[in-house]
Amino acid sequence: MTTMLELTKHKLDAVEALTPKLHPVIEQVTRAITNYTVHPRMKAVIAVSHIMLFASQFRRNIEMWDGTEVPINSIGVVLCDSGAGKDSSHRAAKRCFEPGYELITKHLETEARKRAIQRARNAEEDLPEEYEVYKKYLDLVPPFETAVTTGPGLIALLNTMEPHDLGSNYIYSGEFGDQLTYNANIAENITILAELYDLGVREGTFTKGVEFRSKAIDGQSLSALMMGSPVMLYDESVKYRFETAFMSKLARRSFFCYVPEPMPSPDFMSHDDPMQALDDFERALDDEAAHARAVMRDGVVAITTHHLKHLGTPITTSEEVRTYYTTYKRYNSDLVEHSMNRESTSALIRRHLQWKALKLAGAFAILDCSPTV
Repeated sequence: MTTMLELTKHKLDAVEALTPKLHPVIEQVTRAITNYTVHPRMKAVIAVSHIMLFASQFRRNIEMWDGTEVPINSIGVVLCDSGAGKDSSHRAAKRCFEPGYELITKHLETEARKRAIQRARNAEEDLPEEYEVYKKYLDLVPPFETAVTTGPGLIALLNTMEPHDLGSNYIYSGEFGDQLTYNANIAENITILAELYDLGVREGTFTKGVEFRSKAIDGQSLSALMMGSPVMLYDESVKYRFETAFMSKLARRSFFCYVPEPMPSPDFMSHDDPMQALDDFERALDDEAAHARAVMRDGVVAITTHHLKHLGTPITTSEEVRTYYTTYKRYNSDLVEHSMNRESTSALIRRHLQWKALKLAGAFAILDCSPTV
């Protein structure tokens, strides 16, 4: 007798939805990461994090078939050997999108200046177009990326970004284990990330002290990339904090990569001239990375230019996406019921893969300059 699990798997297999393969843009960004000690899975998680962060800048949320708007955002968690190139890989992927962020920053500053001048005019200031006059009316243009900060500080960052017509924020930590050990703010940052992940909604707070008040957040994305060493798992107190944070708040929402062993360096001793072979190998990696960045940068400029004309306009979902989302959701649910420990981390992650897939598909639609997922 045929089961629903078999039927859903057959439908997904027909379009190769379950076939492990990387989107061409992910492959391009991973090529820009030259460090050969970085595991391919780690490169992929870093690439996805930066792709989704860039796509989220235009505030073009995914409009689902029931009218719900879903922000494009991601949480990446990577555990890898110390010295495996975490920070350098983060910077290499980030460089692929630099031209886009330059255009976005220029737009933000131009629009902020226009609003400030108009406010100065409304206040009947003399010479409202003079910087010294309108500067007090300027909206602050906050940074896109921040380190782990206080909970109120993170909310203040989001509230500061909200008045602008584009832009989204991102938490980066290259020492996740140290943050869990020594930084009391990390727990509150993770809580805020979890609250905002699904729909970008969080209630405002009204306190006696004005400095701790915050405005409500509605449909605004917040992403994160947190990387650390597996050594944290050998310290029982840190391991407990990690398991608590990961299981309760991050597992179903994050792209997770665990690389317990370092990648081996290539051995060139079989070559006639090992030193020349090493030099050729390193040069080839550098050339490939430079080419990947050049390809990405040309595309990023075109993508940014396109979406600056459509800021805040949701991208819709096709009927086909609705069908396959429902199919994938049922497949994941039945797979857990039939072949997994229902209480395991793997089961928790599996039950929600369709949600991460939808957000990632939205990011690819942005990169394709498509109005529809």
